[in-house]
Amino acid sequence: MEAHHPRHSDAATAAERGKLQVRVNTVVSRLNYHTLADLPDLLHELGAQQLTLLPVNDWHGRDLKLQPHHLHIYQTEVAPRLAERALALGLFRTPREAYPFGETLERATTNAAYGLYADGWYDEHPCFAPWVHSLIDYNGLVYLCCLTREEIEPLGDIKQQSFTEIWNGPVYNAMRAMMHPPALPICRRCDEMLSQNRTLLDVYNG
Repeated sequence: MEAHHPRHSDAATAAERGKLQVRVNTVVSRLNYHTLADLPDLLHELGAQQLTLLPVNDWHGRDLKLQPHHLHIYQTEVAPRLAERALALGLFRTPREAYPFGETLERATTNAAYGLYADGWYDEHPCFAPWVHSLIDYNGLVYLCCLTREEIEPLGDIKQQSFTEIWNGPVYNAMRAMMHPPALPICRRCDEMLSQNRTLLDVYNG
């Protein structure tokens, strides 16, 4: 890049001063998977501290999913290079983060075909998102996370209650109780919180 957008430069400067922690979420799709090996260097240059890769959910049938031959290229060529650079630059904590579809080609192909991007994690482990995370949509409705929006009944409405009341209320606590394995069926399609959940489980288990 020969020139930076001013807002990008401002973000990088703020990050260097310790005022801002920048995490970049990138969806891995058929349109961009082959370009991602160079992404860590760009993000590091722009001042980002963390990269999270998210497998595409092609719910509207726009041919965004990776087909087996795309996955083969990503798993064998792109992901190893991406992992090496992201680890070297501190954007990843483990090489596993470069493989949002699964660490082996066989698992990646199966997971991508069925949208099971959690790779079986929530069949045996809890999701801690309801204790550390929430989503408020544009209507003021509160959900556990982006995947549960319009998939479950809202947990509250900030136009009628304070967020604190909703967060500490019986409806939210009832949903937390449902996060023990197996978690909600929709959780099988999510990998956004996997790295955080693994870390929190280690802390919880001592």
